[in-house]
Amino acid sequence: FAQKLSGIKNLAECAKTGAIKSKITANIVITKLNFAALPETIKFLSKYGISEFRLNYMRPEGRAMSNFDRIGVRYSELIPTISRVIELSRGINAGINLEGIPPCILRMADEPETLMGEKRDHLNLVVSFNDSTKKNIVRETFLWKNRRKYELKTKGENCSKCAYNGNCEGVWRGYVERSGFEEFKPVIR
Repeated sequence: FAQKLSGIKNLAECAKTGAIKSKITANIVITKLNFAALPETIKFLSKYGISEFRLNYMRPEGRAMSNFDRIGVRYSELIPTISRVIELSRGINAGINLEGIPPCILRMADEPETLMGEKRDHLNLVVSFNDSTKKNIVRETFLWKNRRKYELKTKGENCSKCAYNGNCEGVWRGYVERSGFEEFKPVIR
C-alpha cells in the first residue's frame, strides 16, 4: 500500500510540474467488497492529487462469475452509493465516469449520459496474442468498443423503448445470465 501511495504522490508531483500533461485518473473496479467505501476512497485519493475517477462495474466472467455471490453487487444496490459519489465529485471538483452502468440505473443524475465511461472511450484497437495450446500463437485484432457492445453486453426487449437506447451499450451478459433484466426500466421522456 505504501509503495502504491508513493507512486500516486510521485505522479501528482509530476502533474504539478508539468511533466505529465493529463490529469491523473484512478480506475476502480466496483465489487461487493468495495462499493460502500467508494465515497471515502475517492476523498482519500483526491487528497493525493487524483482528480478523475473511472468506476468500472465488475465484468462477470471467469472467476468473477464463479465468485459472483461473494463479490458481485446488484446494480440496484449501487444506486445510493453512486448518488453519494456524484454529489461528492461536485463538492471536490473531481471528474467521474462510470463504465458498465447503464443510464437507466443512473436516474438520479441530471444528465446520466455525461457520466457514461463508454461515451468517453476512444476506439481502442486491441492486439491480443493468445497461446492457449502453447504451440500456436494466435494474433487477434479488434476494437474494444465493438467487442463490448456486440459480444460482451446485451439489451432486453424493453431497452428499445428507453430514451438512452441509442447511447447505451447494454448490460454485461454474465450479469443478465445471473440476475436477469428486472432491475432495468426504460427511461421514457
